[in-house]
Amino acid sequence: MNLSKYDYLFLIVLLIGSIARFISTIIVPLNPDADIYVLSTREFLNYASYRPPLFPLFILIILLITGNNGLAINLTSLIAGILLIIYSYLIFTKASLKLFQNEKYQLKHAKLAGLITSFLVALNFYLVYNNGTGLREELISLLCLLIFYFTVIKEEKSLKNNIYLSLSVLALTLTHLTFGLFIVVGILFFSLIPYLRFIKIEKASIIKLAIILISFLCTFFIWALYFEYKVGDPFYNFHYHALAFDFIYNITLFTIEGIINAIFSGLIFGIPYEFFHLFILLGICLTLMGVYLLIKNIKKTQIFFIFIVVGINFLYLSIFMAIPGDPRLILPFFPFFLYLSGICLTNIIKESENNKEEKKVMNKLNLLIISFFITYVLRGLYHLSLNFNLFILILSLVALVLNEVIAFIIVYISRDKLIFGLTKGI
Repeated sequence: MNLSKYDYLFLIVLLIGSIARFISTIIVPLNPDADIYVLSTREFLNYASYRPPLFPLFILIILLITGNNGLAINLTSLIAGILLIIYSYLIFTKASLKLFQNEKYQLKHAKLAGLITSFLVALNFYLVYNNGTGLREELISLLCLLIFYFTVIKEEKSLKNNIYLSLSVLALTLTHLTFGLFIVVGILFFSLIPYLRFIKIEKASIIKLAIILISFLCTFFIWALYFEYKVGDPFYNFHYHALAFDFIYNITLFTIEGIINAIFSGLIFGIPYEFFHLFILLGICLTLMGVYLLIKNIKKTQIFFIFIVVGINFLYLSIFMAIPGDPRLILPFFPFFLYLSGICLTNIIKESENNKEEKKVMNKLNLLIISFFITYVLRGLYHLSLNFNLFILILSLVALVLNEVIAFIIVYISRDKLIFGLTKGI
C-alpha cells in the first residue's frame, strides 16, 4: 500500500493525539457519571440502569481483561477517542473527495482536508480533556460519523454496506437512546425535504431511510420490552430523564405548557449558549467560516445532511443548553463543524499553492497558517490545568486572542480566492 505525504503526516497527528489522550486519562479525574457506568458494568447480568447498555458492555469487556474499574472505563474512552481521530481522517477524506471530484488535484485536496480536520479533532484540548473523564461522548461522535458515512458518502449499494449502516444506528441507539432518536428524526427530515417541489436538492436513498428507521424502531422496541419486564415501564428512559430535568434544572416536560416554555427558553438562551461554546472551544473565526461555507453550499447533499441533522439536534439540545448546560452535550457534533472549517482552510492552502505569481504572499500565508495551528492547540491548554495555574491561563488567553487574529488575517488575505466555493460534487 502506497502512502502519500498526507498519510504520513496523519500518522504523526494520530500519535500526538493519542499520547495527549493517554495523558488525559492519567491526570483528569473521572466524571461522577462514570461511576454510574461502572455500577452498570458490575451488575450487567442484572442490568437495570435507565441508560442503554452498549457503553457499559464495552467497559465490561475491558474489565474482564484488566480487573480494574477505573482502568477499564479509561481504556474504553481512550480507544473511542483514538478511533474518532482515525475515522475523522478516513471519513472526511472520502467525504471531501466527493466535493472536489471534478478537480485535477482532487485526491491531494481531499487528503489535505481530511488531515486538517483530523488535526483539529486530535489536538483540540477540550476533546482531549473530555476523553479523560471516562464518558461516552467520543463513542457517540464516532457512531454519528459512521452513520454520516454510510448514509451519504458510501454510495455503493450492497448488503454489506446496508448491514454496516444498520449496525451503526443500532449501536448509537444502544449507547444513547435520545441521541439515536433525534439523529434518526434528522435523517427523516433530510430524506423527505428534497421531495418538496421548491427544494432543488438531490433526493436521498429511500432504501437507506427504511434501513435506518427499521433498525432504530426494532432496537427501541426491544429496549422498551426489556424495561416493561424489568421495571414495568416501557418508556422508563424518557420518564427518568424528564424527572431528572425537572429536579435538577426545573424543566417540566410533562405538560404542554412546560414543553412550550422549554422550547422558547432554548430558542432565546440555548442556541446563543451553543454558539458561545463553539466560539470558545473551537474558535470564533473557525466556526463562522464553517457556518458560512455550509450556507453557501447547502444544496450539496452532504452539506445539507449536516445542516438538517446537526441543526435539528442543536434545536433539541438548546432546551438543556439554556440552563446553561454542559458543552459536552453538543461535543459529538464538533467534528462536523471542524470538517466544514477544514474545507475552507484546505481551499486557502491549495489556492495559494496554485497561484505561482504570489510567492511572497504565499510564504506569508504559510507562516500564518502554521501559526494558526500552533495557537489553536495552545488556546485549549487551560482544560488540562486541573489546578489554577496563572501562567497556563495567561498563555491560553494570549493564544486564544492570537488564534482569532491570525484566522481573521488569513481569511482577509484570501478574500479574493474561492475559499468558500466547492465544485459539483455531492
